[in-house]
Amino acid sequence: MAGMDRLSFLGFYRRVFRDAWEAAKIWVRDNVFVAGVMATVPAIAIYLADHSHAIDWPVMRLTLCMYAGLLILYYAFHLIRAPWLLHRSKEEQLIAADDERDSYAAKLREIEDDKPEIVQAGAVVEPIGFGIQGSMTPYFTAEFVKMRFVNKPKGNSERAIARAVRAKIKFIDSDSKALLLEIDGRWDSTDQPSTRQYGTTRNDLLPMNFGIEEAQQIDIAFWDAGIRKFVGFNNDSYNFALYGYKKPGYELSAGPITAEIRLVGIGVNKTFSMTFGTDLQGRVVLL
Repeated sequence: MAGMDRLSFLGFYRRVFRDAWEAAKIWVRDNVFVAGVMATVPAIAIYLADHSHAIDWPVMRLTLCMYAGLLILYYAFHLIRAPWLLHRSKEEQLIAADDERDSYAAKLREIEDDKPEIVQAGAVVEPIGFGIQGSMTPYFTAEFVKMRFVNKPKGNSERAIARAVRAKIKFIDSDSKALLLEIDGRWDSTDQPSTRQYGTTRNDLLPMNFGIEEAQQIDIAFWDAGIRKFVGFNNDSYNFALYGYKKPGYELSAGPITAEIRLVGIGVNKTFSMTFGTDLQGRVVLL
């Protein structure tokens, strides 16, 4: 971390002596040096003015020795004090580093709490009927397998909204574990492609936004009683309305079938699974 330099054994004591001198030299400059000069300069000046006036060398030596001793004592004091100051400096750096780490950890927790969190909210079997536009009588009815998801983030900021979530579905035979089909999923709250003008792109139907606590359902497959098989279903299936919404290659098996649904979007990458089949009476059941 910044400021947390690593000291060697010799480096530590070099730092101690350096810090001790840095603390003592100002006092030496302002007190010992000036006082020493003031004690010797007048005597030398008098001697230079009148050579008959003898310099009292014992007094000069005593004065200089007193100041030298005082300097040694003062430096010794700072030499003892310097390790404590160095330790306190390192301790302050450690406290600052801990505070910085805690701040970053709090920000990371805030980011994690504000991430979208899409969870499975159950699977359903719904009978769905398709009719000709303008007619109330359905010409095609089937039991559809759907999975429901809801966004339950810990936070409630705008970052918790799941955006541009797409579904990728794998159909796997539960007995043989063979991969039967991979398709893009269809959100059942989006427009039916058949209501759009021919040739209009459908790519905008693939991504879905999840607001906070908002739920969405995805179409998985339907049971075709005529061929007694499940059939994968998505936006492409609407191109084959006249053929019972059975796109070539989307026929699966009689089950049981495991569907792995991977949701991928901004801040979202999760995989869910469900298994479905039929009972002895030929009704669609969730397993």
